Amino acid sequence: MSQKKKLLVLLGAGSSVLDGQGMPSVAELDEKMQAWAADLITGNPKTYTTDQVVNKPTAGKPNYYEMALKNRKAYYQDAPSFMEDVARPNYERVLGDLHSFLNGFLTKPMGDPILHWLQENALQGLVDFSNGNAAYDVLWQIKALYAKLACYMRQRSLDFEKGAATSPLFVPYTTLLHGLQEHFEVGVYTLNYDTLALTASPDFFTGFDTSTDQGRFLPGTVHQRRDWNFIYHLHGSVHHSFVPTNQRPEGEMTRSRMVWQRDLSGHFVEDGGDLRPATEHRRMVPSTLIAGGWKLDQIQEDPFQTFYSAFPRHAHEAQAILIGGYGFGDAHINSVLQAMLRAAKTDRDQPLPVLVLGKGEKPGKLSGTLLAPNSPGFKKMGFHDPQFEVATNSSTPVAVWLGGFNQASTRLAEIIQWLDGNPAPFL
Repeated sequence: MSQKKKLLVLLGAGSSVLDGQGMPSVAELDEKMQAWAADLITGNPKTYTTDQVVNKPTAGKPNYYEMALKNRKAYYQDAPSFMEDVARPNYERVLGDLHSFLNGFLTKPMGDPILHWLQENALQGLVDFSNGNAAYDVLWQIKALYAKLACYMRQRSLDFEKGAATSPLFVPYTTLLHGLQEHFEVGVYTLNYDTLALTASPDFFTGFDTSTDQGRFLPGTVHQRRDWNFIYHLHGSVHHSFVPTNQRPEGEMTRSRMVWQRDLSGHFVEDGGDLRPATEHRRMVPSTLIAGGWKLDQIQEDPFQTFYSAFPRHAHEAQAILIGGYGFGDAHINSVLQAMLRAAKTDRDQPLPVLVLGKGEKPGKLSGTLLAPNSPGFKKMGFHDPQFEVATNSSTPVAVWLGGFNQASTRLAEIIQWLDGNPAPFL
């Protein structure tokens, strides 16, 4: 039995950018998604993928992505600065708006009655609601954009893996994770689709049987497993694929399960079949990735449901928390972190140390609001290192590193001491 303390690591998009040499930033994906949406409407063949999304009737249809994007920009144009994060119309929020379009366009009694009523009045003369074709137009645009996102991220991950061993920017990433693994029993929940964490720790358990080509998901093992040393892709992975139609058992022809495809250059199926039921009889587009609004509804399918249900258990089991590159923009993640920290104040004999790795002033502000709400603020620990800040007068020992995720490996010793419950490095 391991005597190491358990460290829960939560990774967001900022941990994979690697100073512009790793995975794409959200801003880059915003530009890509807008371009892909435009290509779909003009019929550019480069937009299509090699699975069931090929040649679907998107060309010549209204560009619903652009409509939703322009609406968000106009709506938040004069928003105050404190709403900056909410007002920014990134690709995920716009994909969420497309799901709102979809559920408003579905013919009665499907979809959402309020959305249908509002959109029928707001878009009168622009959209034909009589035959349900508008809903299918949006549906195929969403499916094609999800497929394009998965294919693009998969290719970026494949390209990175080929040069990861020799990339000088990947050395600090692996140094940090390996250093933490030597001192702690580590469990990783990543919100990223890419393979960086898995490339650094290839022997970690993913929740799938990766020893065979079938790549079955193992929900029972995830729930019953007591060992840590895992990497769970909470929002999907570039290794995720739906089972091909000709391999689906009876009863799954229109609703496929997800498997792990080991070979990133192999065949992937992005189309999961029929719409999934969601809250209040709404419908969601199945995808190998969780992207866009309504994430809690998207998560109600495995493997996401199993990972998300295991997340609170591991959060409460953890004896230290490290959060890297996460912008605190997902309410379903924040609620678990906050519940865990509230419980830690009364249910633990020792304080639960938390360290946030980010860049600039923003991580401190966000993590302070969410993780140390009773603290009047963070103070710079300039006596030791100006890149570190620690919450003042907080019952939760929360520290923030402002120098960037990749650069944090240069302070590995101090990071380990803080997470081990020793505040000396910063005080």
